[in-house]
Amino acid sequence: MSRFLRSWLETALTLDPRGLAFFRIFLGGLICLRLLLLLPHLPLTLGPEGVAPQAAVIAQYGEPPLPLSLYFQPDSMAGVYGVVALHLVVAAAFMVGWRTRVMTVLLWLLLLSLNVRNPWIINSGDRLAGFLLLWGMFLPLGQVFSLDARRGRGTPRTEAGRSLAFFGAACLVFQLVIVYRLTGYAKSDPVWLNYHVALQNALSHEAYPFPPGRWLLEWPGVMKGLTIATIYLEIYAILLLLSPWRSAVCRTAVSLLYIGFHIGIGLTLNVGLFSWISVAAWFAMLPPAFYDRVFGFLSRGTAFPRFPLPLQEQTVPKMVLLAILIQATTVVSTRSGWSYRGVAKRTFHFVGLRQNWKMFAPRPYSSTSWYAVVATNRDGWECRIYPDRETAFHPPGDDKPTPEIVTFYFRKLFEKLDTRKNKARLAAISEGFARQWLPAELQDETAALKLVVWQKEFYPTVAPDFEPGRVFFELARTPVGGEERVVGKR
Repeated sequence: MSRFLRSWLETALTLDPRGLAFFRIFLGGLICLRLLLLLPHLPLTLGPEGVAPQAAVIAQYGEPPLPLSLYFQPDSMAGVYGVVALHLVVAAAFMVGWRTRVMTVLLWLLLLSLNVRNPWIINSGDRLAGFLLLWGMFLPLGQVFSLDARRGRGTPRTEAGRSLAFFGAACLVFQLVIVYRLTGYAKSDPVWLNYHVALQNALSHEAYPFPPGRWLLEWPGVMKGLTIATIYLEIYAILLLLSPWRSAVCRTAVSLLYIGFHIGIGLTLNVGLFSWISVAAWFAMLPPAFYDRVFGFLSRGTAFPRFPLPLQEQTVPKMVLLAILIQATTVVSTRSGWSYRGVAKRTFHFVGLRQNWKMFAPRPYSSTSWYAVVATNRDGWECRIYPDRETAFHPPGDDKPTPEIVTFYFRKLFEKLDTRKNKARLAAISEGFARQWLPAELQDETAALKLVVWQKEFYPTVAPDFEPGRVFFELARTPVGGEERVVGKR
């Protein structure tokens, strides 16, 4: 291998231990936050009487392998809270860098177990966190700013350890290139490429924007410019991460650009923790020269190790080719549909290897949707149990639900109901809503449950009012031990 090629590969795949430490701390904190946000909704989302009973999940996706079955073990809410507490402890240990490599593996397994326990509420941020932890298992994440570092651990000292670390660095860099390139190419609708109103549409959805996002809607020209910039950023700017020319400058520029990009998304759009998890990944991409300059005072009297450490000449191309081969396999299998068939379907589902990145692609939603879960009695009277908490039946009406932003996890649940019709899933989810929210005194009177959807189209023009509510599905209820049946669907 030529000296230039070796130098370029080592420079392009050099990850500073300080960047890896910030990546570890930020990612661990975000996983803790994700669990804390889920905590109030555990009975509904993960409980045995919630919207995703184990039998319904296993019937659709199969029995999970033993290492991923921890979230499937509890048969009571006490057990669920215990597993979540364990998950929080492992995430905290990972964040402070105690037994970092072991905690990284455990945290990856727990995150996958949580994702497969209720796959109907996960989003791109959850899948991206899984990939980051997967490649992080090979990296010296505890080399500095960790409890391991205080004890003299965390630095790869053998050739095998350094080779694995270089492989992990290559996979992590290639992972970001894959995420953004696939996302950019998936944005093929005219709202992105011709009319440049995609971000305006995303911010017009009443459930997505935060106050700064609503303010941006007052500047349509700025919105068009940001839409165009997003396409170029995702398809072309990401390649600067691998630039052989002035690598440190290019990597610093593109990393700061993407960090600002995701902070902007996180402040204007409610997309869960995806943007902030992406920021954590970009901390690891900033080159050593950046950390030397910005955190120079930390270097005075402190010898920060460089990474990767010296490798044998033949090791560099081997590790790079292996990383390319593995990443190419995940991309090709996902894009070709092979990962959705047979044994591969279960493997890719449980291990979370699908490279299916389509954030707001091929176009954002063209309408705002509000959902209500409604119970009806035998006389046709209604009791809305979500998002309103009504306690008595009343004559049917067509009023839009209370102006409450649907919790992010519930919105993902409803959106997946709206796009993937599955009778078993509909029955499990609707009955879970009834068990959790339907007042006990109304259980026997309830004859059916239905999900009602109100929509307001804003593409290509903004409609003034919501359309009348329409029933997406209705589930007839039968006595305990009987069989539920879907009696009406959109």
